[in-house]
Amino acid sequence: MREPPRRRPREPMLPAADAPADRDEDRARRFAAMEALAARRRLIVPAPNPSTGVDYIVSLEGELKVRALPAPVAVTLRYVPDREVLPPASLATYFAALGEAAWASLEELAVALLTDLSNELVPRWLEVVVTAELPGADASRIHRVILQDRQPRWDNRWLIGRLAAV
Repeated sequence: MREPPRRRPREPMLPAADAPADRDEDRARRFAAMEALAARRRLIVPAPNPSTGVDYIVSLEGELKVRALPAPVAVTLRYVPDREVLPPASLATYFAALGEAAWASLEELAVALLTDLSNELVPRWLEVVVTAELPGADASRIHRVILQDRQPRWDNRWLIGRLAAV
């Protein structure tokens, strides 16, 4: 009769000596990022929609000075409000806070705009267009990011179809 193969005893898994410190630092970084996000979103101060039963488009345009970029970034927001609208004065304060953050790319900035406005306004439909000029670029002089979001069951193709293409 054969003897069953011998198994090596398992060595206990011990965390590295610095693992708890790394976890604490990571947790602190995530908490700081969440706090910065909440502070930035608090700058978006919506107002009640004067006519919640009507679909209409609001368009806001402005410039955002991002400290990592040499030229201002043009921002166009188009949205169909639900219960709240965005007063233009609130946008200026919010843009100033966005410009102070260190964005890795124009896409990251555009996604931040889209998610912040989607979460704070909860519009029926939202389009964010972010455009930057690239000084000295040989192949492309304009970098543009276009993002859209909408509520799951909202659809007014006729209204959105009337918009000029960006």
